[in-house]
Amino acid sequence: MEKPEIPAEKTERETEAVFESEVNRAVINAVLDGIITITSDGTVIKFNPAAEKIFGYESSEVIGRNVKMLMPEPYRSEHDAYINNYLRTGRKKIIGIGREVKGLRKDGSEFPLDLAVTEMRVDGRRMFTGILRDITENKKIEAALKESEAKFRTLSEDALIGIYLIQDIRFQYVNPELAQMLGYSVGELTGMNNMLECVHPDQREMARQGIESILNGQHSSLGYRGVWLEKDGTPIEVEGKAAFTLYRGRPAIIGTALDVSERRFLERQRMDFLAMITHDFKSPLTTILANAELISIMKTGTDVETAGMADAILRSGERLRRLVEDFLVHSRLNSGGLTPDIAVVNAREALKGVITDFKNMAGRKAQTLEAEFAPDIPAIYMDARLIQRAVSNLLQNALNYTPEGGRIWLKAERTFQDGRNFLVISISDTGSGIPASEQSKVFQKYYRMSKGSRSAGAGLGLAIVKAVTEAHKGWVELESAEGKGSTFRLFIPEDLKAGEAA
Repeated sequence: MEKPEIPAEKTERETEAVFESEVNRAVINAVLDGIITITSDGTVIKFNPAAEKIFGYESSEVIGRNVKMLMPEPYRSEHDAYINNYLRTGRKKIIGIGREVKGLRKDGSEFPLDLAVTEMRVDGRRMFTGILRDITENKKIEAALKESEAKFRTLSEDALIGIYLIQDIRFQYVNPELAQMLGYSVGELTGMNNMLECVHPDQREMARQGIESILNGQHSSLGYRGVWLEKDGTPIEVEGKAAFTLYRGRPAIIGTALDVSERRFLERQRMDFLAMITHDFKSPLTTILANAELISIMKTGTDVETAGMADAILRSGERLRRLVEDFLVHSRLNSGGLTPDIAVVNAREALKGVITDFKNMAGRKAQTLEAEFAPDIPAIYMDARLIQRAVSNLLQNALNYTPEGGRIWLKAERTFQDGRNFLVISISDTGSGIPASEQSKVFQKYYRMSKGSRSAGAGLGLAIVKAVTEAHKGWVELESAEGKGSTFRLFIPEDLKAGEAA
């Protein structure tokens, strides 16, 4: 007997239904959100794998039981009443809306859930499907962010420096110090449509470009110095730093601002004082030294007392001149006001000039001062005056710490390191040496060795040597053994260009 032929149309519909059913099952089983379907009396009829993972139950432990087993109090007691009220009145509290609720795991622990419920009818029966997500980690992150924000605000509110947060060229947050600095209330600043109103008109475009360069990733942070405006239009000098951050999930800038108007005024006063020292102090000192040296040269064998006084004046004057010069150089370095005057210099001739200045001093102590120059020393970019100052400080130290009859020598050569050529200037002596315990401290300003010092200096000489060398993008090395002498080596890159020095 032949099988009856099934109409093609019916076969296609059945295939579509089976396919749709399989797709739905695959989706429900694969999604990361929990999916629970219940009947109108609260009985669970569907509990997907994600729900198993969230609650810790196998589906067989839940299906056929009331869904309130997954709820802590008071949700458990209220659930049946809620469904009945909805079926009777149609008033919705969760259905089609969604809300945050509490879930109850198999181990008895409670946790937060985002729950959305939809209603459907299947074969005339009312059913409800809940889509839920465990938001425990989200809550932890939210709590951590709130705690972090609270700490930030606590620190910011009491800070002695202005702090701000910018987004869309508007102040989203300012601390009281910034508001006070500019003469506004906090509300007035955060209510501005454009924070650039606080920047001097001549600098607004530059400030805008700086903000954009941070937001578009060109810079993670920028230091700045400029002129802002107080509420009444008074200009003030401001220094600060701005850096990239996220605010409410979007790019923003967090920054600091410090009113340095008074500091800059005092700095200008200090520089005027230094200029006064340079002119009103160094000039007569130079005259004193010149005349003392002339008296020393003109001394006669019978005028021993006068000759001795002349030598004493000369030695003391030279020491005082070095102190003044060290003070001037270090003050400028320390304040950031010293910019090396980089130019092409004949290094050999510049160093020979320093040696000549110290020949007479070494002769007075019966010391031998020698110099050795490699034949291939090139002309290089450097600040001859500053390098001579650094070398002079090292030679002076060598004279001070080397006994009579000792030997001091300067050596200039070239070396190649890390793909670059360097001029290496070495100053060595046969003096007392530096104890190992003090070698890491000798470059600190105002530091003087604990013993063996014959110098009346202020402890600035080696600090200047280090600062000058680093200003040329180089470094200084020390090799010393107590009782055997010391060697200082200055490494100056030969490829330094004008404008590159710091």
